[in-house]
Amino acid sequence: MSIYPPSLVPLIRAAVDRLNRDITRGPIEHFELPADSVIELFLNVAYHASFLTEEGHRHGFRLVLDSRANPIPSTTKSFGGHFTRFVRFETSRPFTTLEIKQIAPAAEYSRYLICTREGPESGQPYLEIFGLLDVGDDLKKYIHHESGSFTFPPARLTVTSTSPGELSISTRGNVLLMLSGGQVRQPTERVFWQGPLWDHFSRFALEVVEEVKLRLSAAGADSDKINRDHIVREYFWFLERVIFQIRERRHGATVLVVPEKLAVGDHPLADQVKIKYPCDYDYAWQAIIDQMVNSELSARRSTITVTVGDYEFPPRPLSEFQEGYNQTVRTIAESIAALTAVDGALLLTTRLRVVGFGAEVVCHVPSLTRVSIAETSDTCPITSFGTRHRAAFRFCFAVEDAVAFVFSQDSAVRAVKRVCSDMQLWPNINNGSFGI
Repeated sequence: MSIYPPSLVPLIRAAVDRLNRDITRGPIEHFELPADSVIELFLNVAYHASFLTEEGHRHGFRLVLDSRANPIPSTTKSFGGHFTRFVRFETSRPFTTLEIKQIAPAAEYSRYLICTREGPESGQPYLEIFGLLDVGDDLKKYIHHESGSFTFPPARLTVTSTSPGELSISTRGNVLLMLSGGQVRQPTERVFWQGPLWDHFSRFALEVVEEVKLRLSAAGADSDKINRDHIVREYFWFLERVIFQIRERRHGATVLVVPEKLAVGDHPLADQVKIKYPCDYDYAWQAIIDQMVNSELSARRSTITVTVGDYEFPPRPLSEFQEGYNQTVRTIAESIAALTAVDGALLLTTRLRVVGFGAEVVCHVPSLTRVSIAETSDTCPITSFGTRHRAAFRFCFAVEDAVAFVFSQDSAVRAVKRVCSDMQLWPNINNGSFGI
C-alpha cells in the first residue's frame, strides 16, 4: 500500500522527539514542531510540487518551515560558525506548487532554502514564502568530501525533493525519514563506517595507511605519528565521492568492486562477467597516498625546497601543494564516475583500479531466490527487482568478496554484498545525506 504525506506527520513527530533526546549527536538545537495541520499542508504542497516541470526541466528544491518563536534572521548571521545570507522578499508569496515551480530554477537546492512560514490568515492553515536562505556552496562541498567545514541548515523542518514523488525530511542536516516510491524509508546512515561493509573495506584502507607510513619513513619523517583515522577516512571518502558523482548523473549504473587479486593477469573473473572494454585506469590509489603524505608532512614541516637542475627555488609552504593533490583526487573520482555512462557495469578493484567497463554479468546462480534487507528481518524475492539488481545479486553471490553498488534512475543507490550464505541489500545508502 502506498504512503502519502498526511501519514508521515506522526512519524516525523516521533523522529524529532528521538533526535531531541539523542545526546550522541552532540549539541543539537532543540525545536518544537508546529501543529499537525501545518506540517500536513507543508508536506502536501512539497509532494505535489515534486512532479512539476518548468519548460520541460525538473528542478530540485529545498523548503524550510520557519518557526514563529525563533525566526530565521533577516540579516547576515553565522550558523555553526559560517555565514548565511538572507534574501527577503518585499512581499510574501503564497505557498503553492506553482510558486515553487517558478522559483526553484533560481533557488539551486544545494545552496538555497526556500523559506516558508505560517501566514497571518486565521482559520485554515496558511503558509507563505517570504524569502531564500543562502547557505553558500560549502555544504555541498562537505557532502562530497571537498571541504572540511560547512554551514548546518537551521534547526527547522526541512523538505528536499530531487525526483518526482520523492521527499527527504530533515532538520539541521539530520535526516528523519524519506518518502520514495510511495514507501517510507529510514535513512541508512554511515553504512560504510559500521557492519559488513566496514569490515570488508577497512582492510584495504589500512593498506593505504601502511604505504603512507613507508613513504614518510623514506622522507625521513616520523611515521609513528600519522593521523591514521584521517587516512582511513580518505579511502572511504573516495568511494563515497565516486558514488555521489554517479548518482548526480541520474542514469542507471552498476559498480562491481572486487579484490585486487581477482582482477590481475588474465582476468580470472571471466566466468562471472564479460568485459566489453577492458582497461587499466590505475591512478586513484597513488593519488590518495600522495595526498595523505603531503598532508602528514605539512603537519611536521612548514616548508619544502624545490630544486630543478642546478637552480634551487626559495622554500615554499607545503600547504600550498595540498589543494593540487586534493584536486587530483577529485578529478580522478569524476573520471571514474564518467565511465558508467556506457551501458553495462564498471569493474573496480579494492585498490581503486578500473579494470573494465561496459561489463555484463554472465554467471547463473539458480539457488539464489531471495535477498535480505540489511539491518531488518525482511527478505524479498529477487524477482521483485529489475535486471540490473538481479545481475548484481548473482555476481556478489558467485564472487563472495565482491561488493556491488546499483544506481537507479530515480536517484536511489543500493549496496549489495554476500554475508556468509546470505545475500544482503542496503537500500538508499546515500539518499537524503544532509537533507539533500
